[in-house]
Amino acid sequence: MKKSKYIADFALFCAVMLIAAVALIAGRSVRSDGTSAVVRLNSKEYAALSLNENAKLDVEGLLTVAVENGEVYILNAQCPDKLCERHSRISKSGETIACLPFGITVEIVGAEYDALI
Repeated sequence: MKKSKYIADFALFCAVMLIAAVALIAGRSVRSDGTSAVVRLNSKEYAALSLNENAKLDVEGLLTVAVENGEVYILNAQCPDKLCERHSRISKSGETIACLPFGITVEIVGAEYDALI
């Protein structure tokens, strides 16, 4: 009887994980294109950049935020690990790039979802 309980528990666990994976994939696929990028320095809004115009923004000499062809990425970060420079470009609502050493975040904003599931 113990063995069948473990099998049932394992099957339930697998089902929950499968549902979670499907929900995650579905949630990512319905995100809409963003309209702007909000740059925050120490949780305070520093600037907002339109994704419709190519631009570069220097943030206090710490890093440069670039907008190119509707996508945002980080140039020339002065932090030691430069993880934010290696982050992929973002363009969908809700996506974020963070430079934790300097307390800088860049978040794409706009219509949150095209559809709700």
